[in-house]
Amino acid sequence: MLIAANRIYNNNRANQSTEGDLESIPAGAGILIVGSDSVRIHSNEVTGNNTLGVAIIQNPLASQDSRKIDLNPNGDEVKLNVVVNNGTKPSGGLSGADLFYDGSGNGNCFAKNRFKTSVPPDIEATFPCHH
Repeated sequence: MLIAANRIYNNNRANQSTEGDLESIPAGAGILIVGSDSVRIHSNEVTGNNTLGVAIIQNPLASQDSRKIDLNPNGDEVKLNVVVNNGTKPSGGLSGADLFYDGSGNGNCFAKNRFKTSVPPDIEATFPCHH
């Protein structure tokens, strides 16, 4: 899947969903990849989201799925995005950041993004793209 050339800004309305996994999405998330594989996030502008700009995390609800799906994100790529001024008022007990990765899965990478904050710090050096 490719997510490219979008402007995602000020996505800060309260989450009012009452549907299972959707209601756990924090307010103020720009692009949130939850346990998905092979997602390419390229050339987007993500600004002013209170909790997260671009985030890759494992699926916390995978164990509740009867299909025994893999909870880990694998092979996701975040490149050439402008991700700034996010994470200034995080919700849900999360650490706010422009770029966020929980370290789960394999082959997830970050490169050539313009950003100020990341979790973990130095995200592009820690999880570089090799292609």
